[in-house]
Amino acid sequence: METTRGKLLFEHQGYLYVFNKQSSNKIIWCCRQYRHGKCRGRLHTIDDQVVHLIDDHNHEPVHSAREVVESRTIMNNAAKTTSRSTHDIVADGLSTLSDHAIASLPNLKNLKRTVQRIRQRHQNPLALPKDRTSLVIDPEFMKTNRNRTFLQFDSGSVDQRMLIFSTKKQLRMLENATHIYLDGTFSVVPELYFQLYTIHVEYLHHILPTVYVLLPGKKQCLYREMLRQIKNLLPNFDPPNVMIDFERARFLPAADVIPTFDEIKDQFPVEGEPVLKYFEENYIGVKSRLSRPRKSPKFDISLWNVNENTIQRKHRTNNAVEGWNNRFSSLMNCNHPNFWKFLKGLKKEQSFVEAQVIQAEAGVRQTRNREQIRREIRILNIINEPTTTNFQKVMALAQILSLKRS
Repeated sequence: METTRGKLLFEHQGYLYVFNKQSSNKIIWCCRQYRHGKCRGRLHTIDDQVVHLIDDHNHEPVHSAREVVESRTIMNNAAKTTSRSTHDIVADGLSTLSDHAIASLPNLKNLKRTVQRIRQRHQNPLALPKDRTSLVIDPEFMKTNRNRTFLQFDSGSVDQRMLIFSTKKQLRMLENATHIYLDGTFSVVPELYFQLYTIHVEYLHHILPTVYVLLPGKKQCLYREMLRQIKNLLPNFDPPNVMIDFERARFLPAADVIPTFDEIKDQFPVEGEPVLKYFEENYIGVKSRLSRPRKSPKFDISLWNVNENTIQRKHRTNNAVEGWNNRFSSLMNCNHPNFWKFLKGLKKEQSFVEAQVIQAEAGVRQTRNREQIRREIRILNIINEPTTTNFQKVMALAQILSLKRS
């Protein structure tokens, strides 16, 4: 047994003794209360056997002492070696203790603080940066766990500091990709930053992250600078298909969207007009007077229409990226971790992604669940059916997508 500071402990008849000194084969122990309680209890051991006892204690024994120390040792080791939450560690440690042992524990709030201090001391030996400008990134975090260059760009000691992480392999994957997926996530970023922006690609039937960007905000100038720096890293970067976060007419050919919308509009109930107006202004384009062309919508049809992706059986949404966001959030196990914990987590995730790439190249393919496959086949059947009108197709698609959400 050990104290929280790593000193050896020995328990005998409900008293705890701390290592004092060793002479030849004999260890001398003094009561744990010798400093704060001035207790003069002592004992000597040889090979963990008590050979001499000075039973001069000025306090009562605690017969659950061993149980308490062993439980706290388990908690402390978990704090040092795992990313489990503080509450989880303490609750797990308490679950096997007797009532007597629990009663002799410190206040549970203080117990949690001790676990947090131990974690901070062992998992974050580096001083935490106060702001982005004074941040000095330790060389350990500039490399992956396989010792490959990971930090590809650092804008330097400025307030709007941007960090781009990737590897040569992932940059090649990005440069050669025909379909890329962009997304931002917020809860897992360290307190110094606003969001983690990621770029994923379709690679050998897997959707995999290739670039991780820490951004200090979400202004357009930051996104432009991010893309400019990626272009500097990859001069030939020019993906033909980009999916970002901006379901039923999306599935129709782009040329059929407006006529089908007009047909839906003619049959729509009056109370639904505000909804139609919203879609018309943002996604279709409002009709002009005197037979002029429609006004341009906020989002052009070509940006959101997924007819070609559906026919080619490509991804229509960023759901795969959302799955990655959830996975990374689960790995971090907390919101807004400190900067060093975040980078440690990012390196762990990078190791997992590298393993996914290796397996993909070795022929491993992601499997889709049967229900998803059946739904995709039904959507394709509806789209490709030559005997139905576009209006009928949209109504049928509405049924399928409603079932998906039910």
